[in-house]
Amino acid sequence: MVSTVVLTTPVLEHQTASYTFVLVDEAGTGIDGATINTLTLTYIDVATGTVINSRDNQDVHNTNNVTLITVTGPPLVTTVTWSIQPEDAVLLGVRRAIEPHLAIFQWTWGGGTKHAAHKVQFGVEALIYVLADL
Repeated sequence: MVSTVVLTTPVLEHQTASYTFVLVDEAGTGIDGATINTLTLTYIDVATGTVINSRDNQDVHNTNNVTLITVTGPPLVTTVTWSIQPEDAVLLGVRRAIEPHLAIFQWTWGGGTKHAAHKVQFGVEALIYVLADL
């Protein structure tokens, strides 16, 4: 079971942001980015399960606003960075201050025989509410 990282700082509606995490195997050891066979992203609205910005099992292996950078160390660390685009920071539901979204990254290595995942949930904050606070 993969636990979900829950971010407390929201992404502003229609703005850019960045999210970074480290690729690890089942033992928590770093994986060399050169051995990654696949890396995909599914990105949904939590309330409805609706896919956002066509990111439904989307290939993000050094494409589609996601990069992998490996530092051989020691220790070996492969960092995944998702450059969140304005099209990712949209609100799908009834206007509310913050709408929760979930990103699920999945990767394979070892010739496709091994796999792991990373989940992150964060809110997208409606600009109308931010501007009202000014």
